[in-house]
Amino acid sequence: MTRKTSTFTDFDPLKAWAGFDPLQVSDQFTKMFGDMAMPQINMDAFMTSQRKSMEALNVANQKVLDGFRVVSERQAEIVRDAVEKTSAAMEDFGKAKNPQEIVEKQAALAKKAYDKSVKDLTELRELVVKTNTDAIEPINARIQESFDELKAVSKTNGK
Repeated sequence: MTRKTSTFTDFDPLKAWAGFDPLQVSDQFTKMFGDMAMPQINMDAFMTSQRKSMEALNVANQKVLDGFRVVSERQAEIVRDAVEKTSAAMEDFGKAKNPQEIVEKQAALAKKAYDKSVKDLTELRELVVKTNTDAIEPINARIQESFDELKAVSKTNGK
């Protein structure tokens, strides 16, 4: 009986690696890429670019902090106002002459409180949106400026 041979089963990895010379591969790599000029990095321009990016980030962070302060102050005002109005409403409820009058006052108070809450929450939302918009503005401007710098560098290196 004859034995069938298979390329796959007859593969000997040791024979395949027997002719491998790592130094020869290194020499071939050096020959292929040795003449290739690597672009030089202008470190002054790089550092200036990074400084500008950090400055934009600092401006954005300051805008976030300022916005947070404004929102927090407004929230505190809203809470103070709510506490005052609740106290006044409790006094008013105490002056009611009958249960029907209390129910009417509670309904009126609930409607006023709901309308005021919607108004206050809308105002707070607008403050937060303004803060976010103001904070992202210097970052977006810096990104655009970075793209312009990159274009200028690529034109300079391409010559």
